Amino acid sequence: MRARSRLPMLLLCALAACDYDASAPLDADAAESDASADASVADSLDATEEDGADIDARVVDAPTDAPPDAPTDAAVDAPIDAILCLGQVRCTGDIAQQCNASGNWIDLPACTSFCGVGGCVSPPSCSSIGNCAGGSCCAARFVPGGMYYRSYDGVSNLDMTHPATVSPFVLDRYEVSVGRFRRFVSAYPGSLPTSGGQGRNPHVASDGGWNPSWTAMMPSSKVALEAGLATCTAPTYTTTTSANDDLPVNCVSWYLAYAFCVWDGGRLPSEAEWNRAASGGAEQRVYPWSAPATDTTIDAAHAVYSTTGLGPVGSHPQGNGLWGHADLAGNAQEWIADWYSNPYTTSACQDCQNTTSSSSRVLRSGQYTSGPPSLTASARSSTTPTSMTNGIGVRCVHDQ
Repeated sequence: MRARSRLPMLLLCALAACDYDASAPLDADAAESDASADASVADSLDATEEDGADIDARVVDAPTDAPPDAPTDAAVDAPIDAILCLGQVRCTGDIAQQCNASGNWIDLPACTSFCGVGGCVSPPSCSSIGNCAGGSCCAARFVPGGMYYRSYDGVSNLDMTHPATVSPFVLDRYEVSVGRFRRFVSAYPGSLPTSGGQGRNPHVASDGGWNPSWTAMMPSSKVALEAGLATCTAPTYTTTTSANDDLPVNCVSWYLAYAFCVWDGGRLPSEAEWNRAASGGAEQRVYPWSAPATDTTIDAAHAVYSTTGLGPVGSHPQGNGLWGHADLAGNAQEWIADWYSNPYTTSACQDCQNTTSSSSRVLRSGQYTSGPPSLTASARSSTTPTSMTNGIGVRCVHDQ
């Protein structure tokens, strides 16, 4: 009787063993502070699996229907696990892993751009274009989930009344460059969202994603789009490859930024997500690069600010954030998914995003003309979603 009753349970255990684990260690690129930062705070959704402890071993070794002294049958468990997991690919932070014939998850070669649904992802915007800051212009970095205080930095903003808990996400390492955006333009209007709901935040029930009525806010043709991109003062977009290819694309409306992110397999970040990446999560940094967190040091080596023109994306690596993201302060401001409200519409929240319509959308990061106070991780601003100015660009989020 005992032998017959254990096999179904072993199958259930093996199924649990193959479950996706999104709580992986941080990417080595994200500076040596990454590991210590997330180890020192209750910052990760699952408290980071303790040095990659094997979930498979924990589940199989403790079947729920066995008495405390029941032996485990490794000879039976291993092939069941292998059959169920064999060939599957998952993301562990920035690392893609594949299940082998022994039921073990093995690291695959590093992704050129980022690890997303199905393993390494090559976004359409990075087809046949050059490198940005020595790497893929489409590189993105994993940001672990956890709790932090929105717009609190311990120096310039001391308001701790808006805590947020955010699920893990993957954020573009760089602002979208002219070279990347040209791929979207080349496919236009075929690059527009084709149905409602695309680009919605899967963690936010009230986020309806792309609204088909927004198509009326978009240029009617490729020619009209290119003309619109040239209307602001000092536009960066060029119709052919040029020295501007590594500059952030500017003169994009909120609607255009949203459509680009959908076409590129992502979405616009929520304000809570963007702020978490810029503040280093529970470190609550003043600037994205501040170490210690209250350090207010800022100079031309850290960011493009108080100047007359945009710089190439990623050209100030000394100013990278905790998880390796560039230009989270200065260069171009970045469109955010949320409608703007001041103060925030919620106090404590889980994966919050303001979806209540108002007159303007949130902007984050400050821009190249901004002074230091506008570049802090806590600083917020906004404008109407139809605005197309030379200081506003875009950065996308991807889900795993």
